[in-house]
Amino acid sequence: MDREIPKEVLRKERRRKMIKLVAVVGVCVLVVILVISFLRDSVNRKNIQLSTVDTGTIEVSVSASGKVAPAFEEIINTPIESRIVEVYKRGGDSVDVGT
Repeated sequence: MDREIPKEVLRKERRRKMIKLVAVVGVCVLVVILVISFLRDSVNRKNIQLSTVDTGTIEVSVSASGKVAPAFEEIINTPIESRIVEVYKRGGDSVDVGT
C-alpha cells in the first residue's frame, strides 16, 4: 500500500515550499522597510532656511508693575511675656539676600 513518492512530485512540493518561504520573507522585509521609512523624520529641502550667524549683544528690557506677596506668612507666639523692642524693616522696604 505504501508507494514511494516520485522524485518529480517531491521536487514540485519542495519548490512550492521554497517559493512560499521566499515570498513570506520578502513581504516581511518589505513591511520592515516601509515601517522604518514612515517612522524616520524627514524634512523637505524647501523648508530648510540657512543663514550666517552674527555676534553681538542682546538687549531686552521688561517693565512691569505689581505687588510682591509672600509665599506664606507665619505668626510667632512665645510662651513667655515679651515685647518688640526694635523693627529693622517696614512693609514695602527693599531687602538684600542674607540681611
